[in-house]
Amino acid sequence: MIDKNCKYFPCHKELEDCKWCYCSLYPCFNSTTKGKLIRISKNNNIAWSCIDCTWPHKKENSKRLINYKFNDVLKLYNKKIELLGLELKDSIHSKEAIKRLKTIKGLDNFLLLNEVQKNKILSLELKREKAGKKINLGVREAIYRRTTICCSHAHSFREPTLPIVIGVNNTKIIGEQNNNGFKFYNTEKNNKIEKYVLPGLSFQELEQIGTNIVSSSPCFSSDVYLRNLTKIKDDEATLLLGFD
Repeated sequence: MIDKNCKYFPCHKELEDCKWCYCSLYPCFNSTTKGKLIRISKNNNIAWSCIDCTWPHKKENSKRLINYKFNDVLKLYNKKIELLGLELKDSIHSKEAIKRLKTIKGLDNFLLLNEVQKNKILSLELKREKAGKKINLGVREAIYRRTTICCSHAHSFREPTLPIVIGVNNTKIIGEQNNNGFKFYNTEKNNKIEKYVLPGLSFQELEQIGTNIVSSSPCFSSDVYLRNLTKIKDDEATLLLGFD
């Protein structure tokens, strides 16, 4: 069904079904279907944008969706992974990606991750999340890609394109972590951070190599595990890169 009388029509390219005008998985924080974090120009806040995502508007997907009413971003993310049928698999080797990464200032110690290593990282992230309020969706994004590369990055590597930590209340983004601490997007006293989300961030340096490119920083225990697999120096940090 396509509603050509809607004032927003056409809201997306390749629109097939208008049943889910408002996606019941919003915000899924899954960039596989072209959703992404953006900074809104009018207020400089961070938001999850679905303008390029047509996944719920495809007939075959629209029929499978229901009104989930999840008030938890992790449940939304996990349901999206389930519906997409994504699994952790051995990485597909990419000589072009490694060659490109070796030319980037501040990056070193490249390791292609296999299925066993990906599952170990996921288990470590899950264990860490049970002990606190942080959810590392960025790591999930990276390890569910067909190719996942671990590398080290030094202080000479560029700054992230967007905040590496955002605060959410239910499913609403209410602030971000920056160099000066945590910044709330409004000054209401009832602001309450239920979860700190570490999202996947773009990595434009690999745009000519693959699709659905994402970067993320693992938790402490995952970082220790990855250091034992590589030769990362104490003054360097680990970084995960994933793409299809």
